[in-house]
Amino acid sequence: MPEDGPGSGDNAIVAYIDGWADTRRIQARLSNSSPDDHEAAWHTEHATPAEPVTVTPEPSEAR
Repeated sequence: MPEDGPGSGDNAIVAYIDGWADTRRIQARLSNSSPDDHEAAWHTEHATPAEPVTVTPEPSEAR
C-alpha cells in the first residue's frame, strides 16, 4: 500500500516505471549490456578524479 505524504507521488512514479522497464534484459543498443550495467559503466567512465592535494612545506630557519 503506498504511503501518503510528501514525495509519495515520486515513489509511485518510480514504482510504475520499474514495473514496465526491464533493467536486467540485455540491450543491443547498449553494447549488449543491461541498462543497469550500461549506466554503471557510464558513471565509472565519466567520474571526475579528485584533485591531488599539494602540501607546501613551510620554510625552515637556516642552520
